[in-house]
Amino acid sequence: MTSRFRSISPSGTVTAIRSVATDPASIQQSPLDLASLASVAAFASALPDRPIDRLVLNAGVMLTKREETEDGFEMMFGTNVLGHFALVSHVLDRVLAAHAPRVITQSSESHRSGHLNLQDLQHTTDFSPLDAYNDSKQAQHILAVELDRRYPHAGSVVCQPGWVKSDLGRDMSNANLLQRGAYATGNLIIGQTPAEGARSALKAALDDVVPSASSGSYITPGKFHHLRGKPIVAEASPLVFDAAIAKELWQYATEVTKQHSQ
Repeated sequence: MTSRFRSISPSGTVTAIRSVATDPASIQQSPLDLASLASVAAFASALPDRPIDRLVLNAGVMLTKREETEDGFEMMFGTNVLGHFALVSHVLDRVLAAHAPRVITQSSESHRSGHLNLQDLQHTTDFSPLDAYNDSKQAQHILAVELDRRYPHAGSVVCQPGWVKSDLGRDMSNANLLQRGAYATGNLIIGQTPAEGARSALKAALDDVVPSASSGSYITPGKFHHLRGKPIVAEASPLVFDAAIAKELWQYATEVTKQHSQ
């Protein structure tokens, strides 16, 4: 899946996957804009009506200026959190129909730095690109844990890629000079290749035994403060296991995504 900010072309992605697939003809693509709940609904309805064994929630945007999705949500929260939540909601019955499915949520070490304000999830009163991003990743992690609580058979698993040299943070027009410098320096010193960054998600999707999202653990690079290295199982922040916050966030996400999908 993609957000509206694509790092590579859809055709290039499909070509790359088919080049290593055992059954290239089975690889298909469909347009999906996570910043549009109408696009999410259309994508879900166009999927084949059969069980889904693996659903990887990998798309995202980071450090954008104060923009809104077409449904009126702050861009990072609307894309990273609500777009993924809506997609899972649309296909959950097909996930649950699989024998041993998994829903893999791509979190971030930034989940430790979030300070969710349930009264202003859209950051309308005090916007900071970094704070909004941190909150979106924390919220995503919380919802993955709550998915595991409500639907254990869905196989909710959380991972994070570490620091990856990509253009994920290319829209930093509202970031300050220090943030831009830190991002550029991080890319040079500790940044991993996209292939290295994909290892955590592959482990979450393919290993025989993985930690459930509600277990307290997640899959993350094992070196340099979980920013690079081979993936290991580590403890997530206690902030993502508050059941009361999760219940309220789940209810909010359910209500607003249904409202804007009608």
